[in-house]
Amino acid sequence: MADFSTRKVRSWKEFLLRKEEFTDRWVFRGQRDDWDLKSSLERCCEDFCIDLRRAPAIERNLIRDFRRGYSANDREIVINDTLYCIALMQHHGAPTRLLDWTYSAYIALFFALAAECRSPVLWCLNGNWCLRQAQIVAGRAAILERNSDETRSEKTYASLYVADPPNQMVFLENPFLLNKRLTFQRGVFLCPGDISVPFEDNLKAMSGWNKRTSIRKLVLDLTARNRREILSELNDMNIHHGSLFQDFDGYAQGFWQRLPFYQNMVKKRTVTKAPNKGLRADGRPALRSGDR
Repeated sequence: MADFSTRKVRSWKEFLLRKEEFTDRWVFRGQRDDWDLKSSLERCCEDFCIDLRRAPAIERNLIRDFRRGYSANDREIVINDTLYCIALMQHHGAPTRLLDWTYSAYIALFFALAAECRSPVLWCLNGNWCLRQAQIVAGRAAILERNSDETRSEKTYASLYVADPPNQMVFLENPFLLNKRLTFQRGVFLCPGDISVPFEDNLKAMSGWNKRTSIRKLVLDLTARNRREILSELNDMNIHHGSLFQDFDGYAQGFWQRLPFYQNMVKKRTVTKAPNKGLRADGRPALRSGDR
């Protein structure tokens, strides 16, 4: 099959120009490297050389054991709402069928660049295209029932994601009750209908997947300087670890992003103190006339 539609981005200004091409119905995913789109469950099966056709049965057991061991105040919701359960599993690092996306291109850009990155990319998906194609695959009535708060239930979840035969498609999903991380990160999940095949097979089963009006991949071809500039711009927009992960871990991890700012602080202090210590602006001893 042909590859996804791809464009390069080389600077903050170029990113802003590309962003103007997307409407509010697009969703985004930032990746530190140009990996294939794979759920954590798919990657886990690959790591242990497990045939992906066993994934549906494995998922059932994962959900069962997570529910058995979960004892927080929302235990009843975890037991009665499968999507809420697997969203919580995803939040805590368990392998699931879900793939994390966000409604914010800026937040996705941060996740692509914040940690060590080799070939960072920004995936962009048209939510309207996804909705239309999901209706073609699973039926318009099934999708409308799933999208309505009045009819949303375990039955509507099963009709899309535990169907026999399975629906090869992906669909945008969120539990009705959002956890804090989903709220802060403006998060949304792409949920595949058939986890016995790779995630991208579900995506490519939907007509028009290779059109730039459906899915686009922005390759972030940046110098170190441009990467620092973008992270600085995002920091000014209050997009950093501390705001996206509002716990002490997020606060501490944010120091990685702030290293360039600390470097500037050190440089300024060195320049300020240099005249009082007989140092040049670059920190080396100033030459006296007899030293030449």
